[in-house]
Amino acid sequence: MEINVIAGLMLIAALVLVACGGQAATPAVEPEAQATEETVVVEATEDTTEAMEPVELTYFTFSAAPDHLEDLDAMIAAFSEQHPEISVKVETAPFDDYFTKLQTLIAGGTAPDVFELNYENFVTYADKGILLDLSPLMAADESLDTNIYYPRALEAFTYDGKQEGLPATFSTVVMFYNKDLFDAAGLDYPTNDWTWDDVRAAAEQINDPDNGVYGMHSGIQFWEFYKKAAQNNLQVLQR
Repeated sequence: MEINVIAGLMLIAALVLVACGGQAATPAVEPEAQATEETVVVEATEDTTEAMEPVELTYFTFSAAPDHLEDLDAMIAAFSEQHPEISVKVETAPFDDYFTKLQTLIAGGTAPDVFELNYENFVTYADKGILLDLSPLMAADESLDTNIYYPRALEAFTYDGKQEGLPATFSTVVMFYNKDLFDAAGLDYPTNDWTWDDVRAAAEQINDPDNGVYGMHSGIQFWEFYKKAAQNNLQVLQR
């Protein structure tokens, strides 16, 4: 039996930021410094640095509701403690309606600032230039340690050499085995060194359809195709 869920999975456990247009401000040109023999007197003054104006970010998600809204609230609260100038507004939609609504928001120019994408939809959005390139932001953030991400999951959200999303969750393939059936067939239990050929060989020895015993069961959901392709040394060709 195999369990596999492909999920996407940025800020505050989201995935992607919307790319925003706009022209960068031109930096002011400092006057050339000149030598002087005059005595310069520096007087203490009050700090005139203005605090950052409050910012509201909208986060759109399908996976938090309805069972994990309290968990999301706790994550937002932890984020707000470190960034009190930023408030987060959460919007949710059921999975069946989520992408239709997201496309409508983007087309209408009211896209959320941060939103969730699963892996199978990521490339479509990245290819249309909707997502923000996070690479320069990540490079400038000295506190960010990308080692916290599983490498393959992080790599999955790159497009044309740009990091356009960060994984919030990911899953792996799990195989369960029945010790009683292995014992009855006189087989050693699987180990981490087993290959797909080892699995098939054991399954063939356990298989006994006349008595309702089947050596292996594998789901037939659409995402199973990719695992089956890899297990049989197949490759997906792009044209």
